[in-house]
Amino acid sequence: MRWLLAGLLVAHGIAHVVGFVVPWKLLASKEMPYRTTILSGSVDLGETGARLLGLVWLGVAVGFAIAGAGVLARVSWWYGVALALVVVSVALCVAG
Repeated sequence: MRWLLAGLLVAHGIAHVVGFVVPWKLLASKEMPYRTTILSGSVDLGETGARLLGLVWLGVAVGFAIAGAGVLARVSWWYGVALALVVVSVALCVAG
């Protein structure tokens, strides 16, 4: 069960990498087009703002991987970290 949970956290982190590579123009995709707006186009962040938001996506991705490692290591802090990351993940998805 521990391995499954760790795998799910890491997989979720990998999914967040897309939020980094698209604004940094490292990947072009029809499914995930480059744009500088959030909240259904109502707020334009500009190129710099989109890249900064991309760094937040990357930070969340790394955080999920760290939380997954914490699950495997059976440390006590993984749950609080994962919970905070879920909140930020939801906010990023709503903004996107």
